[in-house]
Amino acid sequence: MQFLDRSSRVIATCRAYAVLLALLFSAQLFSPSEGLAESNGDTQKIGVLYLVHGGARSLNFSNFFDAGIQMASYDPNSYVYQNIIWQPENWPSVLPLHNTEQASELLGLTRKYSFQLGRIGDLEPVTQVTEAQVVSLQAALDGAATSTNTQFVVDWVGWIAGSADVGSLPYPRFIYNQDGASEIAMRYCGGSTDGGAQPDGRWPLCDPERYNVDGPMDRLLRAGVEKIVIVDTAVGGIRFSKSLDVYKMLGRARDAALRDTNRSVPIVWANDYTGFMMEAYPKEPADWTASMGAPRNAPEVVLENRGNPVTDDPAYASIVVDGIVRAMSASVSPADTGVLLYNHGIFPGNEVFDPKIDDTLTLHENLQEALLTRHPTLSADNIVGAWEGIKQMVDGKLQRTREMRGEDLGHAYLYGSDAQMPPGKWGLRYWEALERLKDNGVKHIVVVFPQVIVTTTVGQVGLPNQVAQEIGFRGFVPVSDLDVLLWPGYDSPFAHHWPPDSQRICYKSPSARAQGVSHDCCYKLGGCTDGNGYPETRQTPVGQALSRLDPEIVFDVPPFGHLGYDPALGPPDNDSPVQDQYTGTWSLWVPMNDDPRLAEHLANVVLSVMNNTQAEEL
Repeated sequence: MQFLDRSSRVIATCRAYAVLLALLFSAQLFSPSEGLAESNGDTQKIGVLYLVHGGARSLNFSNFFDAGIQMASYDPNSYVYQNIIWQPENWPSVLPLHNTEQASELLGLTRKYSFQLGRIGDLEPVTQVTEAQVVSLQAALDGAATSTNTQFVVDWVGWIAGSADVGSLPYPRFIYNQDGASEIAMRYCGGSTDGGAQPDGRWPLCDPERYNVDGPMDRLLRAGVEKIVIVDTAVGGIRFSKSLDVYKMLGRARDAALRDTNRSVPIVWANDYTGFMMEAYPKEPADWTASMGAPRNAPEVVLENRGNPVTDDPAYASIVVDGIVRAMSASVSPADTGVLLYNHGIFPGNEVFDPKIDDTLTLHENLQEALLTRHPTLSADNIVGAWEGIKQMVDGKLQRTREMRGEDLGHAYLYGSDAQMPPGKWGLRYWEALERLKDNGVKHIVVVFPQVIVTTTVGQVGLPNQVAQEIGFRGFVPVSDLDVLLWPGYDSPFAHHWPPDSQRICYKSPSARAQGVSHDCCYKLGGCTDGNGYPETRQTPVGQALSRLDPEIVFDVPPFGHLGYDPALGPPDNDSPVQDQYTGTWSLWVPMNDDPRLAEHLANVVLSVMNNTQAEEL
């Protein structure tokens, strides 16, 4: 839900970009003005919205609350949408600190995010990188402006945004009061039951009017654009339901702003310029979302030749591959190197319209081709796909399991498919993929998250801990730009166990709990010196779905990992691998961040679709 003490050079560059952005475009985008300007003259004025996932820059209760209601605002069938956003009596229920069971889970998640954010300097760098990318994209488009007789106006929009950045949501006043349709305005800033602080019992620095602001659509329309092109890297440029949420919400914001005018401003989503997702979206029941269950009428649309010009282009893969090659080991030959392409899946039920996994596989194939072109001795068998775990049915309840690493983001359905995973080597869970590479005898593994293109907690802290629980942290080789200090104050991103800061006190049985006989939870591969075994005993009561932070699904992050280790064959050794554990090294890829080639590529996509007569317009 959340998202520097970074190197001085990088932070200075990002700040300089942000200042330059404000200076260049303040008159057109960020300064309030009356009315909606009309374009004039022969030069066409095109608005370009750079769509990113977004998130908070820092960790606090206000940002937790805002993330929850922002996600729900896209789904009119969700409980939060229907019962909380515009109902003041229910606002305190979003952060349930008054409920002991739910509060412990929320506070556990808070500690997890605090650990991750703390490892990269307590400030999420994504927004600063986004601002720099916007400046680069504007410059790239300005370079083509004269030849195309076009003036470009660039802004950015996020699926979610921290409290300080809600003006970059697609339609902030919809969350505020449904743009005037609700008698109640969402002005909540916390209270005594959900983290409010003295002297006024509210969240520090929370602005009750934060949603009563213009969004990017207001700014572009005021600048007089006659068409808007959205170009999207929310999940690395791959099409996804979150981006569709933003696309549709921007249409609502546009319609509200232009109501009672004679002005028409079409919107084109460059990544899906043929309109595939809108065409494939279920038509019945009306206003369907996955929270309603299976749809009654999901059109069967042919995906072939309805691709994604952002991520299907080999030029995009070549940028990603540079960050992979930089993470290869100088002491290990390409023939002995493995590449693990790790990804998140889709929301279950959205496979009826969401081609995220199909786009991902196309990118995988392009990355493989680019890697083999760069290093012909690299084996295609050692380039594999990797997905997270999913909930499983246990005792009649769909719940997290240790087998699936306590995870729920790995629903890798191809569009229109009932198969849970893609075929062959592209359809492995990440622990299966790592074991395959280990068994193939690779000596160095590059771990890549193609759906993330910027340095962030997800890729730089969460992901390496998930990998290290499988193959250990001892073989980890940090590879990064010398200008970027990835984990300021730390040698590595690793926790003692994952998730970090799970409960410390455990009970061996319900009767032990009733008698108050407890022990320190054991999160150590091979067991603990007090005689308590590993993995720890389930603490969630029988009959309830396993809590996301139950000690049963907490993993030690050991020197040499769980893969290839059998506790029945003897204890682990912290000084050397035992049994069939991984003996090589591994590293993280280098994200592209503000690589100027990304802006050039995105600008080319914008240019190719803005006057394409085949492009579907909203």
